Amino acid sequence: MTKPEEQDIDQENHEETIGGTETTVTRRRRGHGEGGIYERKRDGMWVGTVELGWHDGKRRRKTVTAKTRRLVTARLREAQKRVDEGMAVLDDRRLLADFLDAWLQEVVKPSVRPRTHESYETVVRIHLAPTLGHLRLNQLKAQHVQRLLADKNSSGLSARTVEYIWLVLRRALKLAVQWDLVARNIAEQVAPPRPVHTEVTPLSISEIHVVLNEAGTMRYGAAVTLALTTGMRRGEILGLKWNDIDFTDDSARLRVRRTLQRIDGQLQCGEPKSAKSRRSITLTSLAIKALQRQRVAQAQERLAAGELWVSEGYVFATPLGHPVDPRNFHRSWHSLLDRVGLDRRPLHEARHTAASLMLSSGVPLKTVQETLGHSSIQLTADLYGHLMPEDADRVATAIDKALGA
Repeated sequence: MTKPEEQDIDQENHEETIGGTETTVTRRRRGHGEGGIYERKRDGMWVGTVELGWHDGKRRRKTVTAKTRRLVTARLREAQKRVDEGMAVLDDRRLLADFLDAWLQEVVKPSVRPRTHESYETVVRIHLAPTLGHLRLNQLKAQHVQRLLADKNSSGLSARTVEYIWLVLRRALKLAVQWDLVARNIAEQVAPPRPVHTEVTPLSISEIHVVLNEAGTMRYGAAVTLALTTGMRRGEILGLKWNDIDFTDDSARLRVRRTLQRIDGQLQCGEPKSAKSRRSITLTSLAIKALQRQRVAQAQERLAAGELWVSEGYVFATPLGHPVDPRNFHRSWHSLLDRVGLDRRPLHEARHTAASLMLSSGVPLKTVQETLGHSSIQLTADLYGHLMPEDADRVATAIDKALGA
């Protein structure tokens, strides 16, 4: 059955209630491609509507007004053209910068980890708002986005960073489509530069020995030992508390329960990166001995600090018991590399080194995934598959054996 509002109205005069006031309007048959057009008697303005279809059970229509029928017809045809081309017709005024601000505050902030929100906000503030923010949502075109990415790429930013800028914009515009502010996601019409894949280059066995020997003489040496033997992330190590570790006579296990990060200029403990990041790890004898030395050293510092000591229970703390700034730990790592004559590299390389040690020792990929706290075994395989060349040799040998070659 045809809905009443979809029926053509042929009569010259028709009574409507608008805003609680009874108003007489004159409707005429619409011309081809004009949508619904009528003259509003109360002010003589011409009004037209164009159908945008149904979305989530709701009917969508665009209404335009003008002083003449001809002008309304022209505006309706322009609106219909924009619909046909997948462009926005529902909001002609909202700026991209205003929409991005609303998106960050109303959608992103309540639904993601604080560090992720901070990362998105940085992209919007530094890269998107200054370049595209002055455009209205319905003015944004693929050429604008493509030019932005090209400019960022030529400015010296890495391809991965440029791709991240594109990902943030794409995610924001996806919501704009859901909110009926645009008809399609323009960012999806643009291809970002493909990041150059770099293989993980872990420390060699000889380099690991050199680093561990020197680490024993440094303040955060036990933290470095944990990074190299467990593959824990920097924030996970610095968020570790003594009650997270179970020591027995000759073994120990720790539980990853939190991560320490600097967010909005403040050190904060938050949830681990993902559900899989909450995990239990059996410690090596090297890690156990390093932690035991750390406990003794911290007890001495606590006595020296006296009443100034802040008892928060962190395994790695400042001389007064406060949590350690991740940047200071990273500086300590670089200082350690300098002292042993190795090139500086990100602290995250210690995590890659731990994964390499596990795989080269024959630890199953699934166990490596669980130890590292990866969200999926596919991620582990993608990152470290090239570190298992002996598996390919075993496959060839097995097939030769089966075929009697």
